[in-house]
Amino acid sequence: VRRPAGGGERQQHVAALEAIRRQLADASIPFAANMAPVLEIQAIEVAAESGEAVNGRVIEVVKGGLILDLGVRGFLPASLVDIRRVQDLDEFMAKELRCKVIELNRSRNNVVLSRRAVLEDERKEMRQAILDRLNPGDVVDGQISNIVDFGAFVDLDGMDGLIHISELSWRHVNHPSEVLEIGQEVKVKVLDIDRDRQRISLGLKQTQSDPWQQVVEAYGEGDVVEGRVTKVVTFGAFVEIMDGVE
Repeated sequence: VRRPAGGGERQQHVAALEAIRRQLADASIPFAANMAPVLEIQAIEVAAESGEAVNGRVIEVVKGGLILDLGVRGFLPASLVDIRRVQDLDEFMAKELRCKVIELNRSRNNVVLSRRAVLEDERKEMRQAILDRLNPGDVVDGQISNIVDFGAFVDLDGMDGLIHISELSWRHVNHPSEVLEIGQEVKVKVLDIDRDRQRISLGLKQTQSDPWQQVVEAYGEGDVVEGRVTKVVTFGAFVEIMDGVE
């Protein structure tokens, strides 16, 4: 029993299954049909057809993956254990895992599983829940998960949003690392949500007082103020009269 796939996805699916079959052969894993009652096999067949997940306990770590007890022995390839690469498979020993059946071949007595598929589905549901909850203009708490040249990513409790470098501060920022660090807790404003592409644009400076508004409130035309020369150019000089205002 195989889950349906079409076009290029079908070719990729077949190629992936062939690679898994080679892993099975290398691991010399005995999948004995008499290890499971007929009802267990039928339940696994139904799960494979419907895409529903099944539960199994890890009973062995083998070359290339894990063996799970589903009532029948199932093989979980190392590449499908998690969304990210797992360095030590031994940490899953004796644990109960929820997986999808991606191949069931009764003639070969092979059951191939994917935990990654379950985790990806859960992540999609979590992302959708966050998208449904948020609206432009909301101010939310998050944690800096990554810093790149063009901005910083914020973990919003299961989904990352991006603060573009231009939205970090009212003053000029050469690199996001000047004002943020990974793991830092921040309060950000939701600027835009692309629900189709599942992308959230965030602003950090919008949660801070606008220095230009402070200038308007603090100074009037004709006032004499002190400042610091920040840049000299051919046509004049820039003077910072307030933090973030030249």
